[in-house]
Amino acid sequence: MDADVVLVGHIGQQGAQNVFVYIGFAEMLVIGATAGRWAPEHSFRVVNWGFRVAAIVGCSLYALSFLIAGHGNRVIVSPRPFGLFGVLVVAWFMAAHMSGDRLAKLFVIAVVVLTLVSLSRSALAAQFAVIVVAWFGTSSNSEPS
Repeated sequence: MDADVVLVGHIGQQGAQNVFVYIGFAEMLVIGATAGRWAPEHSFRVVNWGFRVAAIVGCSLYALSFLIAGHGNRVIVSPRPFGLFGVLVVAWFMAAHMSGDRLAKLFVIAVVVLTLVSLSRSALAAQFAVIVVAWFGTSSNSEPS
């Protein structure tokens, strides 16, 4: 075998960042599953609090971006990442709303309105799909068996 053969190649910053993000994601799955198994009530409260903070920060940053530069801008937060983030937030808070959390409806409305002004049509369609499934999917299953 020739000594000049490079098996790995050049490792760039973006490639290294991607690897670290994927490793961190896998580690967080293991940590979350372990914590959820040991302390499910506490884990839920922590995740619920985390979603509230993330929703407030994410919506505030996109709203600030919208106020600075208008529809579909990429000044602070780009529309696509915000829209994808919004799908997760809408799913979490629709479930919370359906379980009786009245404040959750405000989070859903705020995210949907901000996604509407972001001009991210796919994210908006996905958010409406989540809302419809949550609304109509739980109403048929709420009867006692």
